[in-house]
Amino acid sequence: MVAGQKEQRGLPSNGEALDFVCKCFGMPAPDMGRKRYTTLARFRRGEEMSRSNIVEVARCLGNKLARHFCPGIHESKLVERVLAERRSRPDKFLEWPRNSDGTPADLPGYLVLDLIDFMERYDDLAFRVDCDALPRRQVLWALATSFIVPFVATKLAVYARLGLFQGTSWGRAWYLPQFHPDGTVTWPVNHVLALWEDLLAKKLGDLAHKFDSTGRHLDTFRREINRWRSSAIPPDISKIEILSKAAPRLDYPRAFELPPGDIGKQFEACCQFLKQRGDRATDPNEIGIGMLIPFYAPANGNTSRLRLGSSAAAGSQPSPAGIPDLIKRVAERFGPPTEQQLRTNLIVAVGFQNVFRWSRGVFGKDYFGTDMAFALAQDFVAIQNAVFLCAGRFTPNEVANASSSDPQLREVYSRAGWLFRREQPMELYQNFRDALASVPNEIGRTPAQTKCAPDVVRRVIPIRPGPWE
Repeated sequence: MVAGQKEQRGLPSNGEALDFVCKCFGMPAPDMGRKRYTTLARFRRGEEMSRSNIVEVARCLGNKLARHFCPGIHESKLVERVLAERRSRPDKFLEWPRNSDGTPADLPGYLVLDLIDFMERYDDLAFRVDCDALPRRQVLWALATSFIVPFVATKLAVYARLGLFQGTSWGRAWYLPQFHPDGTVTWPVNHVLALWEDLLAKKLGDLAHKFDSTGRHLDTFRREINRWRSSAIPPDISKIEILSKAAPRLDYPRAFELPPGDIGKQFEACCQFLKQRGDRATDPNEIGIGMLIPFYAPANGNTSRLRLGSSAAAGSQPSPAGIPDLIKRVAERFGPPTEQQLRTNLIVAVGFQNVFRWSRGVFGKDYFGTDMAFALAQDFVAIQNAVFLCAGRFTPNEVANASSSDPQLREVYSRAGWLFRREQPMELYQNFRDALASVPNEIGRTPAQTKCAPDVVRRVIPIRPGPWE
């Protein structure tokens, strides 16, 4: 999956795809021993291998990637455990069970399950649709628009609704690049570091001594911070570790500290904080006002502006369900970041930044000089917003009972309905074939040769196990 290799055709292999995911998120190569490293290299190149070797390497990469995101995981065989539970307890993964504090239970297991599901669907798609004769660039564009963007946008919106990305704007896809009319781009890492600086009320470059306790490389570290803050070059995992470990030791004069006491005192403190922060803090995009559960019901019906202070709150008739929701969002968005929180946000930002940097190089610009990656980002946001507004429905059980006639969900069902109907993957095959047929290429509009006839789109076909089993 390297830009500029025009001779490449068809879909990347399982090994190439999984290795690409790991590299984008900055995961170091796993230590598999001298002999096994040859197997890992062959897997990355997509060479023919025995099934046992494919399974071994895929599980190794999956477990390593899980610990890369959540270093507190002590399970060495998380992928194996999730696969066993999916067979013995399939109902577990049809809902998102919660802990007593409201956080998702077994979060690493659910994240690994999504990785397993992604690779299984990719493997199944590559097996069912034969596009080996088509240029790699055309195939990758069809793959991105019909499979990757719908899958990832839907999953990320659900994660955001569950509060997995605390410290970031609720209503903005902060993990996507922002393309500006003047041709400049605000990259995801730029955005995460800017939010961090906002809470610190200082430039990160001025705090270089906090990240380099020895003081020997202050100038170098200061230059690196400024580069991460303003350019497309992201930090590697070693620098992310340094930044995130320093986070709890810093002072946050512009952060919100949730006071102890009853909910009335917390609500008053929340309103006072938002009033002090000004219009930016009350921007609906920052804490998602009106996007999920309205935290107040104004008597005059005007929901365009947040009214602050005790008297305004009393006149706005705050709803019992909305007040705790507001307090929770403000505490998550403007609270001092924890080490794990900052680490996760930076790793996610690095992953998406690397993907879009790569896609700019591969897909280039359209006839009007617009980045094709910008079109992918717009597509991503459209799906994400539809899911985010209705995220309470987006567990497999809930989606199975939801009506596809809902206007807000129509786009999601047309693009990603296959994601919630595992027994009907033919819908994805059809979407991919349609995307292939609509993308022009240098050898003409060559139709994709598929291993499934168009008249059996609704046929039930079990998804292949992919590289995991």
